[in-house]
Amino acid sequence: MDQCPHKSTCRISQVAQQYNGNYAAGYIGFSFPVHPGFVSQGITYLTRWDRMSDIRVSHAFIVENAEYCIEADMDRGVIRTPLAHYFGGAFYTYFRKPSGYSIYMAGNIVRSARMELGKPYDKALIAAHLLIGSRLGHCFNRLWKLPERLLCTIFNRNNHWICSELAAHCLRHSPFLSDQGILRDPPDTITPQELFEDNEVFTTWHKDTP
Repeated sequence: MDQCPHKSTCRISQVAQQYNGNYAAGYIGFSFPVHPGFVSQGITYLTRWDRMSDIRVSHAFIVENAEYCIEADMDRGVIRTPLAHYFGGAFYTYFRKPSGYSIYMAGNIVRSARMELGKPYDKALIAAHLLIGSRLGHCFNRLWKLPERLLCTIFNRNNHWICSELAAHCLRHSPFLSDQGILRDPPDTITPQELFEDNEVFTTWHKDTP
């Protein structure tokens, strides 16, 4: 049985999943392919500046219920996907529980995700994140923080989503989370790795669960 290398945070897809145990409605899922392709490798390389643990993630999605998640897919836009897709062994899959989690909070997160179903993927915003993730972009951004917000503002298109932007947007629909951690930043500037790492937005898990 594989063990999560960062015990305070999550569990991976190779262990048995249990709804309302390892994950529940309103949780945010994160994934990285076991055999990553060019896109996943590129995302994790360009967001390496955000990684504080030894876990790499390249995608984020919102758990809708025991069977489905809602995600922004590069080819199909915002869609509903069976969670079995992430449990089949092709992905390292991690779940994080929002801080102050409640049924009310979960309802807000899931409803906000459902409202975006059918919206297009924002490929222009991904281009901005690629520029920001370059070595030069990272250096400028560390000095002033302006390039990231400026580029994302220019490239971001309303009612178009990338995966982490959608997850952050939905989390911000809970009043308790809207000004916590990385969610203080505009959703269009947030990468999957940044969101995954945030222990203000998410409850820290102190040990693995069976």
